[in-house]
Amino acid sequence: LSVTVDDVLELFGEFFLQYTIDKGYDNLLRCQGSTLRLWLSNLNALHDHLQSSLPAGNFPVFWCENCEVFDGAIILHYYSVRGALLGGVVVGIVKEVAKTYFDVEVQMDKLAVQGENGSECT
Repeated sequence: LSVTVDDVLELFGEFFLQYTIDKGYDNLLRCQGSTLRLWLSNLNALHDHLQSSLPAGNFPVFWCENCEVFDGAIILHYYSVRGALLGGVVVGIVKEVAKTYFDVEVQMDKLAVQGENGSECT
């Protein structure tokens, strides 16, 4: 197979979103925000809510900023105690959220990788 680990993780992220929807979390996910930017900005609140039910969980932290180079583009920062290991899963989830809830196809490019070249987040 000529498939990279990131490709497999991205596919898993896409599957994971559909799995959570199928398990009854569609309403919770749908009300995270009326735009992709708002949805992404509310991920930490969702993870805080999950932390109360799953106290042993180590949830990642996300934050967004506007991209000054491309109009309408978002720079999504991702930090995890696991480092960049699951970055591909994040890409898959974000792409699937954009498609499922906002009918938008997104392109994602890694600008930095947590733990490489002094970067603190991906």
